[in-house]
Amino acid sequence: MSIHTLVGAARTLLRDLLREQGREAGLDAIFREGIRPEKLKDVRGMLVEAQNFFKHADHDADELFDFNPTTTEILLWDSCALYNTLTGEQIPLFVVFNAWWALTHPQFLNPEAQAVATQNAQIFNPNNRRGFLAEFLPLAEEWVVSQ
Repeated sequence: MSIHTLVGAARTLLRDLLREQGREAGLDAIFREGIRPEKLKDVRGMLVEAQNFFKHADHDADELFDFNPTTTEILLWDSCALYNTLTGEQIPLFVVFNAWWALTHPQFLNPEAQAVATQNAQIFNPNNRRGFLAEFLPLAEEWVVSQ
């Protein structure tokens, strides 16, 4: 829960900084080409539900919330993209996280991105997080340097 709250706050800060610059931000801007249009509302709803519950838990103290950790992953994915949009900087660990997320959540991707993720899932094993990081981080570092 604390990780979700921290990531949510970071995402809000990044999104607000971009809005202050008059730049498009958030899921609509970042995921327009990566998320299936029919899934965008589902993703947005998952984010808002958890954030609102944690933010206003004092109003719903007797209610139970079935927290889905995937919402934290979505917030982190969006935060990585927002950071890149704001700074123009590619961070190797963000590249690794984005690749891992795409490989483990292809159902949210558009058909073109889904095909790439499916192909890459045959090369990299996203189910072994430590192994994925060890294998993919050097590639991400090389890619960032080449940009």
